Amino acid sequence: MDERDIIKAIIKEYQQREMHLIPRDIKLPKTNKAISIIGIRRSGKTSLLFDLFKKTEKSIFFPLDDDRIFPPTIKTLQEIVKVGKEMYPNEKITFFFDEIQEVENWEIVIKRLVEREGHNVYLTGSSSKLLSKEIATQLRGRSLSVELFPLSFKEYLRFKGFEFDEILTEQEKVLILKYLDDYLTYGGFPEVVMEEENREEILREYLRTIIFRDIVERHKIKNIQILKLFIKFLINYHTKKVSINKLVNYFKSIE
Repeated sequence: MDERDIIKAIIKEYQQREMHLIPRDIKLPKTNKAISIIGIRRSGKTSLLFDLFKKTEKSIFFPLDDDRIFPPTIKTLQEIVKVGKEMYPNEKITFFFDEIQEVENWEIVIKRLVEREGHNVYLTGSSSKLLSKEIATQLRGRSLSVELFPLSFKEYLRFKGFEFDEILTEQEKVLILKYLDDYLTYGGFPEVVMEEENREEILREYLRTIIFRDIVERHKIKNIQILKLFIKFLINYHTKKVSINKLVNYFKSIE
């Protein structure tokens, strides 16, 4: 199969894919600009994008980190657009591009789609390579950025299948307090909320990925050990005021 046939196959796969997705409490603006969904890793950006795609007519969803077309180039992006136009000729199309940062100079294609051709475009990308200020610079006023956070406690309860009225029974109050304790302990990352086991290991893996992909690689940090100690310090003192002197003394104490 050549790249064009692979692109067609991937598009068809996502059109046929069915996923049970629990809705999030985030409002995306109605605009003629490209909408970029940004946020910390594993906060649910791809799921949010796919959920919107399944509710949108005349739309194309494409994951640009798919190994079958990796590494994607600007020609890959252009070919995806061509296939979309063949599927919906002379129509206004909504394009959903997941992990857009994998394509170098991606903004050139997005500008054309939005500004000159009037299509709708939604983007997600890794926070290590796609920040709101960078999107604003690359698209120059042609985009709006929406930040997606991990689950709020209200969303957490929805993910747990817990529904309640304004008046709670004693049993419901006890269950909510149990869920609140769990939420405060493990947080609101969707995968962790739905996982009954290995939650601590998943969170540790998230932390490792964020440290190395979003901090070390992005900022080319050489002294990784000092960075790890600094992050450990921040975690241990996250509810307290911290002075520079306290930080200096902390590093001296572990020499």
